[in-house]
Amino acid sequence: MQQDALTATEARLTARLAVEADAAAPLTVELAVTTPDGTALPPVRRTVSSIRARVR
Repeated sequence: MQQDALTATEARLTARLAVEADAAAPLTVELAVTTPDGTALPPVRRTVSSIRARVR
């Protein structure tokens, strides 16, 4: 996780994930997001249509 920006109106982060799979498959990542006071915001979802399996 890397913080890219933090201002009075914006907090921007970059997250990098390493995923290992036995077969190619779709992947969905969902992040729970809250305000500084803990109020929940709508979750952020990102879907990748297919990830490649790692050859072992």
